[in-house]
Amino acid sequence: MTARGLGSSWRAAPPRVSPQGGDLQRRIDGLEAAVAAARGRLDDELLDEVEASVARSTQRLRTSATHTIVAIAGSTGSGKSTTFNALAGVELSASGAQRPTTSTVKALVWSDEDVDETLDWLGVPTADRHHRATLSPCPPRSRLPDGLVLLDLPDHDSVQLAHHEEAERVVALADLLVWVVDPQKYADAAIHHRFLRPLAGHPDVVMVVLNHIDTVPDELRQTMLRDVRSTLTVDGIRDARVLATSARDGTGIDELRTAIRRRVEEKRSVTLRVEADLRAAAARLDAAAGQAPISVPDVWVGDLER
Repeated sequence: MTARGLGSSWRAAPPRVSPQGGDLQRRIDGLEAAVAAARGRLDDELLDEVEASVARSTQRLRTSATHTIVAIAGSTGSGKSTTFNALAGVELSASGAQRPTTSTVKALVWSDEDVDETLDWLGVPTADRHHRATLSPCPPRSRLPDGLVLLDLPDHDSVQLAHHEEAERVVALADLLVWVVDPQKYADAAIHHRFLRPLAGHPDVVMVVLNHIDTVPDELRQTMLRDVRSTLTVDGIRDARVLATSARDGTGIDELRTAIRRRVEEKRSVTLRVEADLRAAAARLDAAAGQAPISVPDVWVGDLER
């Protein structure tokens, strides 16, 4: 049958994925059916991108659901790697004046379970895989929970093309993105257009850290934080968590660590990321389809239109 959509006739966009309720795999199957039905009617590039998004969601659900993948992302000089080290409680990722300091994805794992399949999927080089239990002891208040896979990504604005391509690749895979910005470049169009704006509708997937807050006069800090939130709202990421930190003197690091700890312990980050990606993919199909007549198998129509 054909699914009813934007018009009054039975000529419609691929049906919508319900943002709540229903089984994730059923929604994935429904989107796959909608993409197949749209072949020859909608732009192939769009359909390929939606198909790739659905494939990522499928693969994420097949890897360990007991681990939460948290990626620390940011631009050159933002303090991304210093923030990673502060969370790790050990100097693991190179940081300093020489740029770029991070050329590959580095992973630090809090888990007794085998996470090689997950790290293989993430493309983390074997030499850059570390387990927290094998490193120097961590002070009790700095410990993070079992099940965390913490990633330090290459600078997204690196002069090395391969570095920011690698960052872009892993941004699409992580369950939670901790985006580190600084007072000089937090409104940089490159960050927002290439990385944050595509995450519109993903407030539970993004956390923004305004680092180097120690360099901002006290009386200007709240104004700057409000401006960061305002730029995120323009990006379509309303209600994302925004924190002020200084990885250099430790300001806000405990708050960031607590926020990450809570997300790992809730064990919902995988679901939140997959749901957000499926919603975004379905919305793209809806926006593109207009009045294109698309036949969708009966079994999926109810699930997708709710």
